Amino acid sequence: MSGPTAPDTTAVTAFWQSAKRAAPDTVRGDQYRVRAIGNTPESMSAILGHVLRGDKRGTFSLPWLHAKNPATKPKLGDYVVLVDYNGKPAALVTTTELENITYDTITGAHTAIDGPGVRELGVWKSVHEPHWTKQLSAVGLQFAHDMPVVVEHFKLLYPAT
Repeated sequence: MSGPTAPDTTAVTAFWQSAKRAAPDTVRGDQYRVRAIGNTPESMSAILGHVLRGDKRGTFSLPWLHAKNPATKPKLGDYVVLVDYNGKPAALVTTTELENITYDTITGAHTAIDGPGVRELGVWKSVHEPHWTKQLSAVGLQFAHDMPVVVEHFKLLYPAT
């Protein structure tokens, strides 16, 4: 398996327009990022399900990877179209809070925004450490316990629960 399909730009554009029509007082402008969270069909489907039910209210990312691809860097107020494994849009969220910390200072209070299955700190680390190790290795970097992490809180805007 090679990984998630590239986002379907036609479907993403149509989804964005639908969100703007459905919530014109909330969804404004024309700027948004497209993001996939997870790396297998199963994990991406589960994560999107948690977002759509309101069970997952945030995510985590690495500034070291943002430095390699600045377009992925989250910003307060960003609109983000979340796509599934096949690149189809599933949810529109907005970034409501950003916190810059280090991996070794992450607590259960931070992981509480994640999906129900990974909120416990030990479980969260057992999922994220190998995932980030692989991502970092792909760009010539190494996982480190003192590396910076961005905690990104978001709110589901569309479709509304």
